[in-house]
Amino acid sequence: MMKGIADVIAALILLLIAISLTVTGYYFITNVMTGQMQGMEVRDIFCSGGTVTMYVKNLGTNNITSITCTQTSPSPDTCTLSPSSFTIQPSDTQSFTETCTGTGQRTCAYRLLANTGGNAVTPYTTCL
Repeated sequence: MMKGIADVIAALILLLIAISLTVTGYYFITNVMTGQMQGMEVRDIFCSGGTVTMYVKNLGTNNITSITCTQTSPSPDTCTLSPSSFTIQPSDTQSFTETCTGTGQRTCAYRLLANTGGNAVTPYTTCL
């Protein structure tokens, strides 16, 4: 009679181990995927009269409330996106303007990084 109870207890312990491993795996994968799903993309960028206009889309699951912007070409410089106060909700797009420094025909390149993390985006356009 005791042998039958030992088999049931062993089966229950194995079942609990399997369930706990499944739950742990689920939470691990969910956190990894959520971390990779943060970021943004530049949907469009163009220059007119030295003013660069960018359309930035939020690809993540959190609101983007700030973007660190650096102009990398034609000369390294900190850039100021306008508007300076904004909230881009998940899946939404926001337009920004920035003045491309320099004269004549030049390629204006930027490095954008959202406060939510993710990879930096490096859009560029030609200004006349």
